[in-house]
Amino acid sequence: MDHQQKFYEEVYNRRKNVAGTNRGLTKAKYYSLIEEVKNAKLAEKKSPRMHWLLKHYDVLSVQGLEKLIVPLSNETLDVIYYVHDDDLFNILQDIHTSTDLEEVVASVRTNSIQTEMSQPEEQITTENDQSKNNENYNQAITSVLQSEQLEMIEDIQSGNEEEYDQEVLSVYKRNRNITDARKSAYDGLQKQAKRMKVISDNAHPKPDIGSTVRIPVPDADRGRGDARSILAVVLESTEDRFYRLGTKEGVIAKYYSRSEFSVCPANILTIDEVSKENKLSLRSVARAQSTGHGQGFKKCSCKTKCDSKRCACRKNHVLCNSKCYNSLTCTNK
Repeated sequence: MDHQQKFYEEVYNRRKNVAGTNRGLTKAKYYSLIEEVKNAKLAEKKSPRMHWLLKHYDVLSVQGLEKLIVPLSNETLDVIYYVHDDDLFNILQDIHTSTDLEEVVASVRTNSIQTEMSQPEEQITTENDQSKNNENYNQAITSVLQSEQLEMIEDIQSGNEEEYDQEVLSVYKRNRNITDARKSAYDGLQKQAKRMKVISDNAHPKPDIGSTVRIPVPDADRGRGDARSILAVVLESTEDRFYRLGTKEGVIAKYYSRSEFSVCPANILTIDEVSKENKLSLRSVARAQSTGHGQGFKKCSCKTKCDSKRCACRKNHVLCNSKCYNSLTCTNK
């Protein structure tokens, strides 16, 4: 049995004894994580899985090869690589034969040469003993390095599954609570809307088609001396209990809810009196029925006597008011 096969059997046995976790990182999973991290970096809207990946992984390009690493922090500039199982033995073998081990061997050989020069009569015995010592020493260093490096790599890869499961469970519970709260709020709003509609329907009975109604006119849509409301007739109603109203001047463009008008005790207008060809706004109807000049928004900005047609108020046969320029010499007051 070669060292590589023995190494992987030992790794397999160690992982097998650890119940409940899967610490292996296969080659396929390794490159799959690289693609997921790259996609997570480019995504504008990131999912919880993407946030978790960017927190634990990063991709570094080394001589055209993409490596999976631990994200760099401001505290340290050390780069820690993730290693998949197929490269684990070769990397550990390279570490074991790196410069530290070569320095140890070089130091042992220097001591051996010095001993050989000082005690030539013990040359053969010293060489044999030193060779055995070096072999035992190298085996001990290899065993320690292999154990430490394996534990370090397993520690890096350990806990990922448990931590991920805990984060997913936390996100799932939070999303479920948010969904339940939204559903409860939606149901409450629906119940409140139905209750308000029942109250409104009881307070405002449904009018018949052809009934005369009174529509209040807002202050912004009428002049100072104009009526506060206009008379209209109900032309049609929708399934949602909205009503189309019409006047002698034309049909009002918008639909009205039942609470926006009141029913007159007597029918003053009829549907035949409505000019159905014209569709007007409430302000236009109020202006048409006004005894003056409508909502009265006309004003001038004259700085002289307002005695010519250049004055907007005089041109429209309207007296200047407080909205106009405050000229003491105005003659159109």
